[in-house]
Amino acid sequence: MVTAGARAVALAHYIEDALEAGSFASAAEIAECLGVTRARVSQVTALLGLAPRLQEQVLMGEVVMSGRGLRHCLSSAVWAVQEEVRHTSPRRGTWRPPEALRGVGASTGQYGQGSYSVANHHELIQSGM
Repeated sequence: MVTAGARAVALAHYIEDALEAGSFASAAEIAECLGVTRARVSQVTALLGLAPRLQEQVLMGEVVMSGRGLRHCLSSAVWAVQEEVRHTSPRRGTWRPPEALRGVGASTGQYGQGSYSVANHHELIQSGM
């Protein structure tokens, strides 16, 4: 069974691929085609900011999280912090990064490094969408 989180990550990659390939002119056009709002498309595509390792774990079923839980991980742009955040629940209060990582991220340009490639995201979309 493909989880909602895995479908959301796969859909984010599908949208990105469709835009890059020129299949759709804009996110607004994709939203209209999918029957959702542009805000929802933005919400889904924001998941591309997750750590590549976390995306892969979600797609492979190694980590089971809802789309809401995944968006909670985006409270930090630092991939190492995202990995830590995934162990907390969004309903347990506001998560704050460890003292050592506060202020690290977009303002300092210290993002996690790595590459990401998931060959089966199209298969996930076809099987669960």
